[in-house]
Amino acid sequence: MDVQHLVAQADAAASIASVHAEDVDAKGRFPAEAIQAFRSSGLLGLLVPVAADGPGASLADVANVCRILGQACASSALIYAMHQIQVACLIAGAGEGAWQQTFLRRIAVEQLLLASVTSEVGIGGNIRSSLCSPEIDIDHRRVTLLKHSSAISYGEHADALLVTARRHADASASDQVLIVAEKHDVVLSETSRWDTLGMRGTDSKAFDVRLSVDAAQIVPVSFGELAQHTMLPTSHILWGAVWLGIAVEATEKARAFLRRQAQANPGVLPPGGIRFEKAASLVATMRTRLESATTEYARNPAKDLDALPLGFLAEVNALKVTMSELALDVVQQAMMICGIAGYKNGTPYSIGRHLRDLYSAPLMVNNDRIAANTATLLIAQRSPLLRGSIP
Repeated sequence: MDVQHLVAQADAAASIASVHAEDVDAKGRFPAEAIQAFRSSGLLGLLVPVAADGPGASLADVANVCRILGQACASSALIYAMHQIQVACLIAGAGEGAWQQTFLRRIAVEQLLLASVTSEVGIGGNIRSSLCSPEIDIDHRRVTLLKHSSAISYGEHADALLVTARRHADASASDQVLIVAEKHDVVLSETSRWDTLGMRGTDSKAFDVRLSVDAAQIVPVSFGELAQHTMLPTSHILWGAVWLGIAVEATEKARAFLRRQAQANPGVLPPGGIRFEKAASLVATMRTRLESATTEYARNPAKDLDALPLGFLAEVNALKVTMSELALDVVQQAMMICGIAGYKNGTPYSIGRHLRDLYSAPLMVNNDRIAANTATLLIAQRSPLLRGSIP
């Protein structure tokens, strides 16, 4: 993969996303211009393997794109990250399935946008539980499903939905499958709007989802395996990259503000100078944590579903909590540096949108829920928490 070319593509798409970011936020609308830029530059198919006619980029490559986009428009960046999480799940779960392999090629060639339907009314935010179950017509190999989803990000705009459900009516709530449904397979009935504090452009409305697909569109690998070994790590890594991008952009605004003050009073440290050192240090910590988790995950390919140790799963859980909290801290430091110029909308130093967008970060799978899951993993881990010697 030509990294310089990829960065240039991401920068070009980010420039378009940035132009429309304020309007997307103000109107709470889908960032159509940014998504079209992703399509035109081939960014939507980035993860698709070379064997499926894709560029075969690494997760680290995609994370870097997410960071660049996060500096421009958080909603556009998060949509991109969520799409790539679904692509990763499809790659890991496709196996030898002919339908899935063909669909992967279509993602690369047609630059299809994928969305996730894991939420459901009545499960309390636990995506590893489903109430709905498909009806299967054995004779005609058709699968039908009705799911009452509590939120589907950019669902109306996606080319395909990846929908979770119980394997069958008698299966346990955690015995789940993942079903790929193209736009023409689905009827969406809106049940609530999306009018929120931040991430307004993700357009995460609630819908009743009715689908009818060929049985071959059920992903061969169980959703339970995909959730633990692919969806969880890639979600936390790519979300973290988006949040890092937002934090970096807020820090750059703070730097510009301090430079303006320094020019007005040469030789005098601006009042916010010490806070900037703290913000920059936090950004460096975020970057280090993200790179460490991404490198560790690359050592344990998602195709080896038994390879990820409990310690790493605990670490990647902690990554999500840490990145979401640090990003908020960084932007709050930047707000204190910029003062009223950062608090006001419409100035070169405005940080309100960044702060509002980041308040979603601890809520995207609530940090308290993740902390409880992490505690369970750490208790179950047999190896010592600290190995080796301290240099």
